[in-house]
Amino acid sequence: MKGIICIVIVLCFLSCTNHKQVTSLGAIENKSIQSGIPTEDRIAFVTLKITADSVTRTNEITVLEKTLNTGHLKSNNAGAVRSNNYLTCILYNDSKEEDTIRIDHPLFRVYEYKNEKNEMSVKEVKNKEAEFFLRFQLKGKSASVKIIETLNGVKTRELITFSL
Repeated sequence: MKGIICIVIVLCFLSCTNHKQVTSLGAIENKSIQSGIPTEDRIAFVTLKITADSVTRTNEITVLEKTLNTGHLKSNNAGAVRSNNYLTCILYNDSKEEDTIRIDHPLFRVYEYKNEKNEMSVKEVKNKEAEFFLRFQLKGKSASVKIIETLNGVKTRELITFSL
């Protein structure tokens, strides 16, 4: 008898409490898209390979791998560029320029060493090929990256544009 009374009391208690309306995940995503708020932060990780073509005297970039994950980047600062040879990587989110990263040119490696006078010197060596890595915070529905090469401090040409 006591068990039945306990069950009745629990059922009365549950029926008297306020119930919040449950919204489906799809409805939340649709509401977020309509209001312009991104449904989730995404990070793009891209591995690329750059090769020097000795015949045409140009450099070509190939996308090796693209990975998209949910998350948020704290900082996308690649550090200081120490050479007049560098790549400028421009991220476009929904066709708007969103982020720009400048990195040392992967084919040109800068080495510091002590010369015969025991002084620090810098030497730049050009390689025939190199792999490099980029990461971007994505905010829009569609994203693309444009990479522009600068040699000897003079903007030369666009090497590649690809979608993420």
